[in-house]
Amino acid sequence: MMEFKDYVKPAVATDVVCFSVRSDYAQQINHKKLPPRKLAVLLVKRGVEPFLGEWCLPGGFMRPGETSYQTARRELCEETGYESDSLYLSNVYSEPNRDSRGWVISHCYFTTANESQALEVMTNQDAVAVGWFDVVIQSNINEDIITLSHSVMPEITYQARLRENHIIEGNIPFDHALMIRDAYRNLREHLDASYLAFNLVNDRFTLNELQSVYEVIYGHPIDNFRRRIKDLVESTGLFTTTGAHRNSELFIRKK
Repeated sequence: MMEFKDYVKPAVATDVVCFSVRSDYAQQINHKKLPPRKLAVLLVKRGVEPFLGEWCLPGGFMRPGETSYQTARRELCEETGYESDSLYLSNVYSEPNRDSRGWVISHCYFTTANESQALEVMTNQDAVAVGWFDVVIQSNINEDIITLSHSVMPEITYQARLRENHIIEGNIPFDHALMIRDAYRNLREHLDASYLAFNLVNDRFTLNELQSVYEVIYGHPIDNFRRRIKDLVESTGLFTTTGAHRNSELFIRKK
């Protein structure tokens, strides 16, 4: 009978998919309306092999005494400067050959950042650079195609084609295409139940801003939106005062 010390032990890592819904001012045509908004994911530029110089999800290996949640939160902060208070377990990835360095099992978490928080990310230790990438996920019956484009330098683009839990082709490092696809599905599934949409707007928001978050993530217009969320929000009695838009009432999430 084998003893515990006789078993080969894997390295355990965490990766974090951080989503934000960001305004695309470059595509704004009517300055009296909100600019188009896009779903974005936070990536870091690797400073070590494998995939030296490529962009991938922030993450790293667990230290003794840490939980996977603590590791994910620490790695996200160390690599991007963003301290998230709410991370959600998305999935566990344990394919034997998923990492060229050896046997690595990764716990993937997802989190969110509103536009103010998204502006505060910075290159921190362990990463060469940090940036937001617009993410587009096209799904059909058999396949998903993920496209990631740097929000400032759109010539930096990654793409992958997925079939169920397998990467058919693509240049997104590691198995991070699967992680992004699965985290996006979890974000959509829990958007209402966990009030995640409110984490993607600033503390005070207009109903149009909140509606745009839902529509970007669901990928389609939402009818009767104000009636749908009327019991979840309350007015601050304040109005927007900047920009060319007509002044709009500001709301907060009802506690």
